[in-house]
Amino acid sequence: MRSFSICMLLAFGAFAGLASSALPAHAQSSEYAGADQLAGTWIAIDDGFPRLVGEGRLVPTEEILHVGTDGLAESRLMTTSGLDTHFMCMDGWGCSDMTPVRKAQARLIGADLVFTNVTHSPEAASITHEAQALAAGLTLIAASTRWVVRLSPDLRQASFEANGTARHFARVDPERLNRLRAGLSTLPIPYGVHWRCFLSNATAQDPAFDALGGPRKAPGPWFENYLTAALQLHRLSILVGTPVHDDDMSRTDPLWAKSATMPVINTLLGASFAYPATNAQRFNHRGVLLAISAMVHFDDEKRAFQVARQIAPTFNGDMGVTSAELAALAKVMRKDADLDPDVRDLFCLDLKDAPAPRPQFDPFRGRLPN
Repeated sequence: MRSFSICMLLAFGAFAGLASSALPAHAQSSEYAGADQLAGTWIAIDDGFPRLVGEGRLVPTEEILHVGTDGLAESRLMTTSGLDTHFMCMDGWGCSDMTPVRKAQARLIGADLVFTNVTHSPEAASITHEAQALAAGLTLIAASTRWVVRLSPDLRQASFEANGTARHFARVDPERLNRLRAGLSTLPIPYGVHWRCFLSNATAQDPAFDALGGPRKAPGPWFENYLTAALQLHRLSILVGTPVHDDDMSRTDPLWAKSATMPVINTLLGASFAYPATNAQRFNHRGVLLAISAMVHFDDEKRAFQVARQIAPTFNGDMGVTSAELAALAKVMRKDADLDPDVRDLFCLDLKDAPAPRPQFDPFRGRLPN
């Protein structure tokens, strides 16, 4: 089950200043009364992390900034698929798919964002891999304690400037982000290559992501049903791939057995799922997963239930998705889905519309050795 592989270049220098750039005109603003205007979850939409991922220097990762209503801020590293969290934990990449790496108290003084009491997050102690430690050091809180902030009028797009550095972020609902992360998981295509292009299309109707670049082709009305089903499928895939102490692989593979003991957090699961503690619990999840797959490929409920009950005799027929959501999932996962123009465009299967390099939106270019 171990799909995670490490082929990183580790010869990195220290992070210094970055190249400057500006947000579109509609994203400009001036004075702010307090950090509550930044409260929420923000995802970086500049090109720094994607370039490092594309060069094989980082696993597919995005930078997240979370600011509480009390001004407590965290810089987090989000692994985009979240599928290999147990093995990443074991290998020193952090023990969460959304690992906090820096914490600070955020204050807005005029247009200046000031971070005080900056500390390494306790979760960062699990990071021993040099490449992931580098990523942690590039995050907003780690890079500077004072930034000039510009917010869009609707407070959903932000730029941060300090010492010639410019960073760009979009506000995002965490559950929406989970749905989008799951949305790319149903096809056998590499996250690192397709994620940003897919994200550009998936957020085409959200002005907060305008600075993202890319094709910006909005998907059809089936897309929301698809995301719901894809998230259910993705969560089940995480649970089915979870190492447990009493499975066959734990008895034969020491690395798998060690992974079963890792104290892992996966925010993609949300509050509705918990990691299985036994092989029997894992097989129950596998039964639901197989039922959904059978419905997608055969559209035969009787056959789907038979397949599921061979693995999980207690399966009661509840797949956690509606018929409309299954139909949307089938649109993407059926055998000839790659012939569907909607699917090809959404997932950038031709990569003809992949975002071109934008040096002015790459805060790390020229600051790290090749």
